Amino acid sequence: MAIEMKAAVLNNRLVFADFAKLFAMFVVTWGHCAQCLSGITFPEMFGKPGVLIAFHMPLFMIVSGYFIHPGHIRDKRWHAYVSGKFKRLVIPALAWYACYCLLTIQKPHLMGCVGFYWFLTSMFLSLLLISVVVRVNKSDNMLLYLASVLIVVFLPFSSFLHINFMYPLMMGGMFLRKATDRCNRTELTRCAIILFLSSAFLLYYWDVSYSVYLTPFDSTHFSHQSLYALAVRLLTGFVISSFFVVLFMLTDRRKGIQTLSKYGKYTLVMYTASFIINGILDIILSQLHLRASQPGLLELSSCMWSIAVCFLCVLLAQLLEKNDLAKRLFMGISIH
Repeated sequence: MAIEMKAAVLNNRLVFADFAKLFAMFVVTWGHCAQCLSGITFPEMFGKPGVLIAFHMPLFMIVSGYFIHPGHIRDKRWHAYVSGKFKRLVIPALAWYACYCLLTIQKPHLMGCVGFYWFLTSMFLSLLLISVVVRVNKSDNMLLYLASVLIVVFLPFSSFLHINFMYPLMMGGMFLRKATDRCNRTELTRCAIILFLSSAFLLYYWDVSYSVYLTPFDSTHFSHQSLYALAVRLLTGFVISSFFVVLFMLTDRRKGIQTLSKYGKYTLVMYTASFIINGILDIILSQLHLRASQPGLLELSSCMWSIAVCFLCVLLAQLLEKNDLAKRLFMGISIH
């Protein structure tokens, strides 16, 4: 029988999970910073356009799905569960969107309220679907969970906010936890090697046209090309994300990772506030006609700027923590 590998815990939080969230959000911010500095929607980095898109959001969804425990969801009243997730995800999205419009002098509009921070809204709707599925599937039959993924993927209009992309990845996180729960260090190391080689192969053949932005899958306008693109991005996102999760499991006792992991709780503010910071910078760069798109320069400058933005967002989050109303509105933290 395999001996379970105990994960490192710091302040009652799993170190590898918080570090994975922080790493994922840094990569998301890096991609947004590259867009801002270059003025290009899918800038070429490391020799490929949109390479970071292949795994940055999937990694965050995989980590979120890792903490889906069907029993815990069933133990909560459905209304209380949904209300809690709404306050945690949707209220901050609306509050930050209002700030973005105010600070960048943009006129708010209805779809912008829902879609600007689409990732948070999509995460809420995916959790809403999962809360229904786990109540129906009381025996936790994995085949039924897999069937729910297929149903959501082919459900008409499930491309709204990319739910048919996000929901399968969130379920993938739950599957990953079940697969790694009883693995020992040796087994996880072997798994990490296999995932690394698979990730390198998938990234080598990654094409930005497979991204959810360019080829969203909608069963009401079915095409084999969009279905193939969906399969590629789900496979690529799941494999690369799983590699990083397993890697961080194996290295979660390193001092540097433990030190940085404590900032993983601020990822919501990093995601939302970084849009505002980059939005203001984009206006300034446009007025000055300054852009950086040269290979090497873009990777370095956007990486350094991303580090600075994440640092500023952490400082902002720590400031918001000092006020109860700010915590509710901008961080989704309920005060008990």
